[in-house]
Amino acid sequence: MIEKKYLKKYKHAPAHLFLDSTPYFMTAGTYLKQHFFTSPQKKKMLFVTIQEIFQKNLTELLAWVILSNHYHLLINLKDPVLLPEIIKKIHSKSAVELNKEDKKSWKKDLAELLG
Repeated sequence: MIEKKYLKKYKHAPAHLFLDSTPYFMTAGTYLKQHFFTSPQKKKMLFVTIQEIFQKNLTELLAWVILSNHYHLLINLKDPVLLPEIIKKIHSKSAVELNKEDKKSWKKDLAELLG
């Protein structure tokens, strides 16, 4: 088997080396380190989102921890070059789901306040 190597350079971040058959430890944080994942339900939503997207992209989740403002993952990627796109999908889908949940919560709080 031929191992693929790929070096991606960024303008405002260090270069990333992508290798086949190599576990990756990754960390991602929320915007401005805000605490969005404050309940078990919100953490579960993020976890389910991660699982769904990884399954579609043939990515193996080896270990994880989800905290209120960031998460850590240990993963095995079928194609490591896809990692930036996979992360983008996780963040996009989880943001949409959080916004839906927060809007529901806000409407419920307002309805209770107004009686």
